[in-house]
Amino acid sequence: MKKLILVTVFAVSMGPVGLTQAPATFPLTVDSIMRGPDLVGYPPNNLRWSGDSKDLYFEWRMPGEDEPATWVVGRDGGAPRRLTDAERRLAPLANGQWDATRRRILGVDRGDIVVIDSVARQRIDVTRTTGAETNPRWAKDETHVTFVRDNNLFIVPVQGVANGTVVQLTDAGPKKAEPKITDSQKFLKEEEQKLIEWAEQEAARRQRREALDRSLALPRFELSERQSIADAALSGDGKFAFLIVSDKAQSRSTEIPRFVSESAYIEEIPARTRVGDAQDARRLAVLNLESGDAVWAGLEGVADPIAIMKPVESGDTRPPLTPEPAPKRQVRWGSPLLSPDGKQVIVSVRATDNTDRWIVSVDPATGTTRVLDHLHDDAWIREVGGFGSGGGLGWLPDNRRVWFLSEADGWMHLYSLDATASTPARTQLTQGRFEINNVELSADATGFYFQSTEVHSGERHVYSMSVDGGPRTRLTTATGSHAQSISPDNSMFGMVTSSSNRPPEVFLMPNTAGAAERRVTTSPSAEWQSHRWVEPQLVLNDINTITYYMDFSA
Repeated sequence: MKKLILVTVFAVSMGPVGLTQAPATFPLTVDSIMRGPDLVGYPPNNLRWSGDSKDLYFEWRMPGEDEPATWVVGRDGGAPRRLTDAERRLAPLANGQWDATRRRILGVDRGDIVVIDSVARQRIDVTRTTGAETNPRWAKDETHVTFVRDNNLFIVPVQGVANGTVVQLTDAGPKKAEPKITDSQKFLKEEEQKLIEWAEQEAARRQRREALDRSLALPRFELSERQSIADAALSGDGKFAFLIVSDKAQSRSTEIPRFVSESAYIEEIPARTRVGDAQDARRLAVLNLESGDAVWAGLEGVADPIAIMKPVESGDTRPPLTPEPAPKRQVRWGSPLLSPDGKQVIVSVRATDNTDRWIVSVDPATGTTRVLDHLHDDAWIREVGGFGSGGGLGWLPDNRRVWFLSEADGWMHLYSLDATASTPARTQLTQGRFEINNVELSADATGFYFQSTEVHSGERHVYSMSVDGGPRTRLTTATGSHAQSISPDNSMFGMVTSSSNRPPEVFLMPNTAGAAERRVTTSPSAEWQSHRWVEPQLVLNDINTITYYMDFSA
């Protein structure tokens, strides 16, 4: 929403004490209220279903514990059950990538790549290393998995993990420096080869070995001192690797002193960089895995390709790397998003000042891009789901259409466009003085489920709608905020629901408009629940100012 929302609070009928009388067990003091989660509880999150739609899993942290545990509840409700460590290893990952059947989920668990079959309750450890593997993706019709480790892209067949058939696809790293010799050393070397036949033959043998090594070498991508591979993906035909190259900025992090520490010394806690400081740059390179050539992707007229990169080896007659021209605009590239058939790739690109966002398709052979959609705002373009996360962008299963969230009309709404059209044009699927969020595609890919503020700016309700747009159906009715997770069979919702005087809790609800929600969790303490918490009135006036009227009288 582009308009500024102001909040004004009025205390009506203020009594002598100024607060609603509470039981003696719960005094409304600063010390009591500041107990935070020990009083109110931690909100459950990361709802996900098993592939057979029988169980709903979620993360839930108990007061006094250091980290959340994984809990499960059946689709028919009842008390949730906390998983043991052994059971948790077989549960669907909290964050991962589902396969097309919504049965297997691929992700990272403590630095290793794993695949969980949520129906058979089986786990495949794709990697077991001391290193850190990241950014796993399904590849080759979901028979293989790619991942990034030590700046390089790897691929492994899911069923062939036990055979150790992990294949490295790229060789990204700093430029290999040639050993430097003095003029006198160079002269002696040349004279040695002229006078001694063995030295001449050895030089010829070395050149043949180097030629063989080059023919068998992995495609090389050179990184500078401050560069690293933040993400990588393999094209559907296996010929190209899309590399997100991160250039670490010359910025400083704020250091916060920790006076009480385990070491008994003052320690520094690194915090975020200051607002306005330099950001890490993110660029997209496409590496040809057959020829070894690489090209930077660019935006014509905005941020042109930097240079065509050629691997320079001993005896290579191809032209060297051309100088990098200064970019016309500083932009940050998001992670590549491949179509379901792997034949097309789109990327969300944002200006570093957050005033422009482009959705582009990339030609892997040349690195040239085609702008599918452009959004400009002089103030700020809101990122949905986090940078490069794909939370507000995705493919439809026809391998042609892309859906995305955009504030093109001043409100966050759902759009689609045909990425294969010669002149792509966005189609607005929702419209009105409200906003859309938390978009989820149904398992059969025929409809959307999403949150909407259509009822009231202070509420979030779940709606369903065809992927082609048209009428939408409001599914939730209880006042408050509802965040949905649909089961693979489209029959049940897992919900995280809250209201102005009720903390977030997990609920179950049939996929029927107006169906009742059944509560699964109870996060607040009994002490908190014993208090009569006032529900404020939210009144939206003509200038979009939300006024909270609260009665604090006894």
